[in-house]
Amino acid sequence: MNVLLDLHRKMWGRVESIFDDNSAIILPQTDIKDMIVDFKLNLPIFDALESRYVQSMSAGTAVQKNILWETAATNISKWGTRLHVQAHKDGLFTLEILINKSKSELLHKKVLTSYNEMVAIKDGLKANISHFVVQKFIATVVTGLEKNLSDLFDEISNPQLESNESLDIKSKIEDLYVVIETQVSDIVSVMVSEFQDSQSEMTGNLILAHRIGKPLGHHYTGINGTGFKGELPLKDYTVTILTTPIKVIKLDLLGAYSMKSVKPGHTEIVLKDPLGVEVARKTVKFLSGTIIEVNWML
Repeated sequence: MNVLLDLHRKMWGRVESIFDDNSAIILPQTDIKDMIVDFKLNLPIFDALESRYVQSMSAGTAVQKNILWETAATNISKWGTRLHVQAHKDGLFTLEILINKSKSELLHKKVLTSYNEMVAIKDGLKANISHFVVQKFIATVVTGLEKNLSDLFDEISNPQLESNESLDIKSKIEDLYVVIETQVSDIVSVMVSEFQDSQSEMTGNLILAHRIGKPLGHHYTGINGTGFKGELPLKDYTVTILTTPIKVIKLDLLGAYSMKSVKPGHTEIVLKDPLGVEVARKTVKFLSGTIIEVNWML
């Protein structure tokens, strides 16, 4: 439960900062404000339920299962995230996607689902072990991962029965979790809609200003856009603008990015993954007083 709560707190912090940073662009809608209030009211309730749940569980098999689960996820994610860049370089793109999972991603699901995913990662790495010799991923490492997974499987195959109180609290936590998740989704949805509306309005103003030959207030030279891999936003990827000086923009939780005050002219822009590896490059032209849109799809 701690993993789920921590993940949503971090997510909410990012959503809130995105809203604050774009408050001049995204009109402060009353429904967003109400959702923020409701969300913050729900957090301490969730916190209290989570604390009661932990207290209601005996210090036996459930605790041991969580320890083994976290140990396996820590070691699997450590090697997967360390080796996915080499997999990409060697053209093992399916393997790259499979193994590039953080500890939180592996723990943020039911334990059996998590276990099966970790086994698939281990098997993928083991089958391609010759590609990772330089990174010291050797047979003894594979043996250690297999031992972690074997211990976890033995534990989840003989689960401790939860008390009626624990089950009741757990049910309430899961219900509230759905509410919180929906609130975050709704807030993000409204924010994206407002941001798109503001972009359309800006474009309309530029066209009108051109027609009447009179600027409608100050307009920046800049860039914005989004980045996605399938349906997933490219969170924490960066866009580097190769101007002088070089400008770097990080994509946010929604896979969106923007920057004002870019030097007009032709230049190249580069998309890099969170490890700094270039994954795409484009040539663009910045027009004075215009915000250009550049989207990335991997």
